[in-house]
Amino acid sequence: MDLISELPEPLKEKILFALPTKDAIRMSFSSRHWQSLWNTGWNSLPVTRINLEDSVSMEDSFTSSLLEHEGQKRIVHFSLGDGVEEMTRFDVDRWIKMVTQYYVTELKLDITHSFPPATFDVGSLVVLSLTNCILDPALIQKDTIFCHLKSLGLRYVDLNGLVGELFSRCPLLESLDLTYCEDMQHVELCDVPNLKNVVVMQNYSDVPHTFKMQAPNLESLDYQECARERPLNLEEVCCRNLKRLDIDHQQTTITNQYIEEVVLKFPLLEDLVLNADCFASADDIDDELKTCCLNISSRSLTKLNIAGETSDAMNIIIDAPSLVSYESHSSGVSHSISFKSVKLEKHILCLDEPTLDTEWFIHLRSYLGKCSPHVAGLSEIKIYSPQSVEKKISSKLPKTEVTPRPRVRELALVRVPFDPADDAEALIDGLLWSCQPMQVRVQMSHDNDYENNFIKSIHEMLMDGERESPCDCCQETHYKCWRHYLKSVTLQSYIITNDGTEHCYSNENSTMDLTHFEEPCDAIFALQWFDDLK
Repeated sequence: MDLISELPEPLKEKILFALPTKDAIRMSFSSRHWQSLWNTGWNSLPVTRINLEDSVSMEDSFTSSLLEHEGQKRIVHFSLGDGVEEMTRFDVDRWIKMVTQYYVTELKLDITHSFPPATFDVGSLVVLSLTNCILDPALIQKDTIFCHLKSLGLRYVDLNGLVGELFSRCPLLESLDLTYCEDMQHVELCDVPNLKNVVVMQNYSDVPHTFKMQAPNLESLDYQECARERPLNLEEVCCRNLKRLDIDHQQTTITNQYIEEVVLKFPLLEDLVLNADCFASADDIDDELKTCCLNISSRSLTKLNIAGETSDAMNIIIDAPSLVSYESHSSGVSHSISFKSVKLEKHILCLDEPTLDTEWFIHLRSYLGKCSPHVAGLSEIKIYSPQSVEKKISSKLPKTEVTPRPRVRELALVRVPFDPADDAEALIDGLLWSCQPMQVRVQMSHDNDYENNFIKSIHEMLMDGERESPCDCCQETHYKCWRHYLKSVTLQSYIITNDGTEHCYSNENSTMDLTHFEEPCDAIFALQWFDDLK
């Protein structure tokens, strides 16, 4: 045993943590004894977290803030935001040099300068997040190894051709985020056994020409491309243990064949998100029924999310016995959907910016009517930013029963820009003709006076509908409107007052006056329905 190892423990700790960061970390790997000493001493050091967002603007304030922290021995977190004004390259470098001397483990920088400074100790880093900067070749000097780095985030960063070499210097990397970076035409992630989570998002101007990945323990992959007309090349992705996959191809058609390849490629996949321009192709069309089919079959899937235009002539068939949650995003509804799952708990239908005319309401009712009562009862319908609603819709909807009115769990209206005087009645008449929701939710955006009045108009309609005498409407037809089936309405609404305090108001008797509302967040109406006409 060498003489230095025989020194008292406190003295050895003092020696170890007096060394520069890089030398201290290397020393800790020289033997198990020094590794244990490092771990013990590391946990005993005083801990400091520094977040600079917009508090450092003038030079004197910057200098005093820097001097305040220069005596710290362990700075576990340092964050420098884009709100910091008048900070030069020299100022940024000085901060980074200082915090890396004190064993910083989490470094988050939003800067317009190149990174890193001329001298930069990276050995203690566990989390590195860079935004809006340019990678400097100094980051991958000959002996630079990110030996403890587990999380790397690069957002709006000019990679300067260094991305491949950088990955090879991170042997313990577990999480990687590449969001809208420049100069990443070729992305290869190979020999990364610890990698578990990857996010790759690219804009129209800089889509990778090649994307290869060999990550045997990868669990989650988010991949987005905006310009390419073909989806992710699955042959270049070797991740047999993948459990979550999010593919976003806004200019691409995703076919049944591609979905089948996804399921076969990743046999353990539990969570699948598919975002495309549209689904199915000419090859998937049933010539006899004049419809197209989207088939998804998987034994392992528990969550499925589909975003993209689906034709009203499309039949969706989902054979997934373990499926718990299904969600779709489109402006319209498909022809029908069927599930082969005994575990289904959620069926969420998100309708983005639809034009609400007679045909749209008929399709919605037909779609829900073709669902089993169990699936319909689990349905949550969310309508986002509807473009328009057809006037006097109640007089144009069919006066015969197309299908029984399906019961659904919730109907949500989000960011409704309509003039309440003209559109509230048409919207409610159309929606309650299409289904019988157990709850109606109107979500607010806080910046539109129309919405405040819109909630009040809906409130008045529902209250009037509950109290309406059967003799007051529908006298000229045997077909009866939704008012004849409405049993009771209970109002709940969350209010944010001017002092910022959140209050919840509820009224079992449904007589609450909404005129005093200042800034409603959500208005929630709980509805009960008769099985037969009242």
